[in-house]
Amino acid sequence: MRSSALLKLAEYSRGNELRELLTELGTTALQIEPASERVRFMDYLLAQLPPEFRQPLAIAALNQAVEIGDMNNRISMFIAIARSSPGPDSDLGISPSAKGALFEAINHAGENAPALVVLVAGLGYCSEALQIIETLEEPNRRAEALIGMAPYLPDSSLAKALETARGLNDEFYGPLTAASLLLRWAEPERRTALDAAVAAALAMRPKEVPHDIGAQAHASENLWRRSVLMTHVIARLAQAGYAREVLNFAFEIEVEEARISALEQLGDILSELPPPELKRIWQDALHKLSARPRQETLLAMVALSPILHALGTPDDRTECAQAIMDVARWWP
Repeated sequence: MRSSALLKLAEYSRGNELRELLTELGTTALQIEPASERVRFMDYLLAQLPPEFRQPLAIAALNQAVEIGDMNNRISMFIAIARSSPGPDSDLGISPSAKGALFEAINHAGENAPALVVLVAGLGYCSEALQIIETLEEPNRRAEALIGMAPYLPDSSLAKALETARGLNDEFYGPLTAASLLLRWAEPERRTALDAAVAAALAMRPKEVPHDIGAQAHASENLWRRSVLMTHVIARLAQAGYAREVLNFAFEIEVEEARISALEQLGDILSELPPPELKRIWQDALHKLSARPRQETLLAMVALSPILHALGTPDDRTECAQAIMDVARWWP
């Protein structure tokens, strides 16, 4: 495929030659047939390009998506564009027909609707995005959309977004979403929101497993989506200066992959703290992990390894690694 060859050449090119190749690559990608292959390659390409090439191509793909007849392929193209986060400054080149097609696609996108709502907000249509959120039936989808669009909201829309979050009427998603939005506000509101989010998350741990297979599948999906949302909010809280407070929150994420992702982000942020404070945090973390299964403890220690690296000498780190290997040998 010509586009694949161009992409390979781009890996070894620099300067003006690279610029020319990437421009040609974008033009070629928009011409790929069938549409399903175009979507697949565009999803890959947008993830590889630097921002100055990614944004124009994302807008060109968005405008062209209206010509894709199959709704599933059209939705997939919009999702690929959403992952590239084109940004509000890209709005100038969006055609009215593309905007309308994007809004229509949200009605057919199912579980992917929140990602498309975030794209709408990211393109600068925040008031329209807030109106669309009101039409999403499930609280978790409204929460995903609100949390995702929080960075794009202008100050004038924060009050409306917070009202929508508090109107979710859900013990978990309401406080979690409010916490994400209130990070844009001043104390004491965001401290109150953080406390509420932690309390809500801990209270929502499943008390029993449903016996019905269908109910088990639904509960599993909800568990995953809830865990992913918690990971997103934890990252934002940590970057806003709440890393120590949300560490225990991260330990309560039920899905292992999401929990480790949250701990990895926290480890990088916490490792920048002054050593005396960092030592207390590490001791608290070890105390928390001492009551967890061995496998979970080892995975968490690896995720939090930047803390150990910041605190210890090379000999300390070697001794810790040897201890982990000893445990693995004694209890394989």
